[in-house]
Amino acid sequence: RTSILSKRWRRLWTAIPSLAFDEKDFPSRQRSGFSLDGTESTDLFTIVNQVLLNHDRFLRSLCLRLTLRNDSDRRVLGSWIRHAIVVNQVEELSLQISYSDRSSGLYELPLHLCDCRSICHLKLSGSHFCSRPGREVVLSSLQSLSLHGVHSTVADFPRMLDACPQLEKLVIHNCSKDVTEDVQISATRLLSLSIKGSVLGKIKMIAPSLQFIDYDCHDSPSDEDGGLRKVLVDDTSRIRSIAACACIFR
Repeated sequence: RTSILSKRWRRLWTAIPSLAFDEKDFPSRQRSGFSLDGTESTDLFTIVNQVLLNHDRFLRSLCLRLTLRNDSDRRVLGSWIRHAIVVNQVEELSLQISYSDRSSGLYELPLHLCDCRSICHLKLSGSHFCSRPGREVVLSSLQSLSLHGVHSTVADFPRMLDACPQLEKLVIHNCSKDVTEDVQISATRLLSLSIKGSVLGKIKMIAPSLQFIDYDCHDSPSDEDGGLRKVLVDDTSRIRSIAACACIFR
């Protein structure tokens, strides 16, 4: 109705700099797959598809909380992520993903297909990205990375961090990988590190700028050594604060 007063109202919503979509706000999503025919007007995937792909301006932040049910959902989510990065130049991207069926594995963001220089903050729950030969990911402006619930042998934490040369804050909560392998975290600009409830094997930190460590393995699933085993900090000269359980000193 506002468009009767002025045509400029018709697309005024595209100037909104922050978008957040939570599946719990779309209870009508009762389906086995996604279709672009718009038959479910209140379906999460239909609404997000219409809103996001018609938003062609800068986005400060995009937050998505949803459940992936099949490969079609994964492809649609990938198109949203590419649009947000390429068209909207999004600065903050937050994904909280759950699964009705994990047979297809952990969702991998298609960041190798995009110029990701706009992304400054990335928060991933139940998903990951990976930089590998031929599919390199470069997050040249990323300042903070939060990983939650990344339980997968394919999640290569060192390669994730190699893609983030400007990283200053790293959060790894409730994550795990093959505990028989050690993890080396190399981040020359890293200032803050938080590791909680995770099983990652032995961690060697090469972070000469590191100032703050928050480490707690009390909620970690047990492995043969009793959880997250040890953190070795290569250079402690700049550390100002450590909040940690006793395991870090063993």
